[in-house]
Amino acid sequence: MVVKQGGTPVLAELWRTCASNAARAEGVQCSFVDVDLMAYELIRRPLHFDVIAAPNLAGDVLGDLTAALVGSRGLSFSGNFSPRGHAVYQTNHGAAHDIADRDIANPVGQILSLAMLLHQSLALPREALAIRDAVRDVLDRGLRTADIAGPGESALGTREIAERIAEAAATQLDALSQAA
Repeated sequence: MVVKQGGTPVLAELWRTCASNAARAEGVQCSFVDVDLMAYELIRRPLHFDVIAAPNLAGDVLGDLTAALVGSRGLSFSGNFSPRGHAVYQTNHGAAHDIADRDIANPVGQILSLAMLLHQSLALPREALAIRDAVRDVLDRGLRTADIAGPGESALGTREIAERIAEAAATQLDALSQAA
């Protein structure tokens, strides 16, 4: 749980109380980290963390920071969950209105948001896995959008990479159906 103890002590204490109560009710461990240290630790030891909960402002900043670790804001995704189980799934980078209709956005984060929705809210883990595997397959074949293409590599547009991922997901689902 990310807090800003020195900057907003009253809000930090509220977050501590709520997070501690929720963790205790769910039987999970919860630790608290100041947002400044969390930013440092995410860069230093990114694989150390499983789930990070943060207020919106800290979460937005940390989400952008971690997107740099995976190579692009276009690869990042998240879910916001209410206590009642309602959720919103999204990329971490916003709508990118400045590049709308130019066929240059990386759709992978949005596609992985869909996989998260299928798994977490719709109880369709098989379909979610097919989408995640399809993304991995397409990227493993060296297909990239401009934001993650290496020097001298050709880049696909938004539509083409999304179509390739959809085709790979359909293949994954066909294979799963035949195995069942």
